[in-house]
Amino acid sequence: MFSNTNLLWLHNNTDAHDLVVGAIDSFQEIAGVTLHPVATSHLLQGSGYADDPFPRMEAHDNYLFAQLCFPSSVNDSTANFDELVLVATHDHALITVTSHESSEINWNDIRESTTHLTSQISSGCMSGNFLQILFRLAIDKMHQDATFLDDMIQSIAHDLLIGHDLDDIVDTDFDVPALSRRQQKELQAAAQSARPRISAIRHEMPGIKRVVEETENILEKIANDTIDLPQDINGNARELFTRDIEIHLNDIYVDARHVESMIAAIEAKLLSTSDRLRQIDSAEQVTANRFTGAIASIMLFPTFVVGLYGQNFEIMPELKWHYGYLFSFGIIAGSTALQVWFFRKRRWL
Repeated sequence: MFSNTNLLWLHNNTDAHDLVVGAIDSFQEIAGVTLHPVATSHLLQGSGYADDPFPRMEAHDNYLFAQLCFPSSVNDSTANFDELVLVATHDHALITVTSHESSEINWNDIRESTTHLTSQISSGCMSGNFLQILFRLAIDKMHQDATFLDDMIQSIAHDLLIGHDLDDIVDTDFDVPALSRRQQKELQAAAQSARPRISAIRHEMPGIKRVVEETENILEKIANDTIDLPQDINGNARELFTRDIEIHLNDIYVDARHVESMIAAIEAKLLSTSDRLRQIDSAEQVTANRFTGAIASIMLFPTFVVGLYGQNFEIMPELKWHYGYLFSFGIIAGSTALQVWFFRKRRWL
């Protein structure tokens, strides 16, 4: 637990349950508010949907309730999030953080830095400025996560296309069987490596997309004065989000829109790489069918010759010919060699 005059931080993963309950009681007494049971429940244990996050912010009678989500790691393709639950008046805020087991976020450093920043701001704007810092952190984390996913899908696309531009990824003229055997093997190996990575990106995309969109909606509502506390607990006219803070939040909103555009681009690239994988799978099936057809064709003529001379006819010109055996053997060997040469030239073998 960490606290100063205005801010009280707790970590649900490490702070004892009784300590969190005591902090909630202290906040209600100091801030002069009575929290709704739903807010209390979320402060104690989070939303319970860390793997299916849904940011939210609500203005209650005389305090603000918020639930913000942060990618647990920005250097992998796992769909896990840390969850921050906050209740705030104009001058006081209580925050509990529930970290995912895979979290790489150092919340101790974050709470120290944010507390230091808010301590330099006049108390009249404390909670609003504090939330501004949290929103900036959330969007920056999501931007880093989106950048990592974009680099990953770009690398996958490069491997699958063997140096071609992404715009040509669904080019119908791209003929995999026409590639050399070495190139086909490289492409198939790249496809084998790409499948689990693409699956991981697909798994993470719905979560980060939803978090960005909902955070963006919250920022837009704050900028439009839909979410605010127009009066303090004493009934005095006093905005939690001043015009200056709204301008900063609007800038963060624009950044969120950029992250949303990045996510849309990643989704388009996912579709393109999936199309390329289908091309490779189809080409692999065609190659397998060609190989099977070539082997069947190679075996057909020797089988015919053997069957022809295996018939029990009394009159057979080659039967008593001195070179009859060599003649039939030569036909079989020659036809086989000719077909092998032909099919190898066409890359069927």
